[in-house]
Amino acid sequence: MDVLALTMYGIVLFPRIEDFVDYTAIDVFVARKTRSENPVTVVLAEVYGTMSFCHERKGKKILCCVSALYVWMTARFFKGTVNIQRPSEDLSCRGLTNKEGSEWARFFASLNGGKIKWRLPWLELKQPIQHCGRFPNVPLIGARYGINYNPLLVQRQFGYPMKGAPSLDYLTAFFIYYGDGHCTEMLRKVRSAWENVMRAEKDLRLGVMDDKVNYHTWIWERVKEIKLPFKPIVDQLANEGRSQELESEEVKQLKIEMEELREKNARLEKELQTLRNDFVHMRNDKEEKAQAYEEIVKSQKAERVYTF
Repeated sequence: MDVLALTMYGIVLFPRIEDFVDYTAIDVFVARKTRSENPVTVVLAEVYGTMSFCHERKGKKILCCVSALYVWMTARFFKGTVNIQRPSEDLSCRGLTNKEGSEWARFFASLNGGKIKWRLPWLELKQPIQHCGRFPNVPLIGARYGINYNPLLVQRQFGYPMKGAPSLDYLTAFFIYYGDGHCTEMLRKVRSAWENVMRAEKDLRLGVMDDKVNYHTWIWERVKEIKLPFKPIVDQLANEGRSQELESEEVKQLKIEMEELREKNARLEKELQTLRNDFVHMRNDKEEKAQAYEEIVKSQKAERVYTF
């Protein structure tokens, strides 16, 4: 069982090199085995940290927790029950195992709140962690990254509705990459914060939610700010009872530029037609002048012959 568990830690959670289990997986396994430490925080830190790292570097591959992340996503994207004992077979029947990057992008862009399964039946209901120590959210220490996640953004996974927009004061983010160095003091603060974990069914702090701003409106504003590479999607805004198409500033700017180009193109076509008309007139005038010149030459030649 130990060998099986260590293999799963190395292959599923922290795959680095094929058929190789690195020290990170061994350390997490030993912490779980000997000190009963929960590896979930490390898995979350690796997932969030790797996504942030890939987003900053633009084009890097996600190497950690790919299988677990894949099952986590697909289990929530469909209303039907996903067989967690044989997820790969179940997902292949749904046509999800052979999607490419662009297909996944279009698939994610088509999702809305009604298409996601927020609560999974096999998850136990427990009081979620609201924050740790003096941190406004939950700091995590991973194998290569230190990062935090915000419980305010995942309340629906714990069965609580998202009524208002999260306050920016409680969404303070930090990200440290151990390869850059100079992170010892921050890691010490994170370890100290985990000695004071605050759990509650509802966040008891005042001002964590702004009821004056609709949550869905806040989400769309975040999409505009982050500028996700998806086309605007028509979504049914909750509490407003109407559908509307929200466009990013880039799309609006592109439309303005396209309209200016259309006007410029029409103006150039008009100028081109004017030039063509002038050219035709000049050519006709030239032909008439050439014919008149020939007649003058003939007349002068005939006069010289007669005079001679």
